Amino acid sequence: MARSNRNQWHKYTHSIIGCDNNGNAEINCVEFINFIDNSNVDVLIGGGDIVYRTKYSIKDNKVQFEKIGGLNFDISYNIQNESTLNRIEDSGIWVKKE
Repeated sequence: MARSNRNQWHKYTHSIIGCDNNGNAEINCVEFINFIDNSNVDVLIGGGDIVYRTKYSIKDNKVQFEKIGGLNFDISYNIQNESTLNRIEDSGIWVKKE
């Protein structure tokens, strides 16, 4: 899911609807998940400015993130296809960034 045939890991993004950071760099209107390898992922979520590194697993077409390293969000996705993830907690659509 997260890796292409060229052995590259992918980044997925999601724009926060109605977000306006008024030029404040500490508020991010685009969230991302960046798959590092087959068990680690970097996460920027919730509009903040802290990137968390955590572990993930894939089972039955579902990606589940662990709550470790200060990450206190429930994060899980249904895999729609190679380029689209659907966040289970809020139905947000996350799109693969080339």
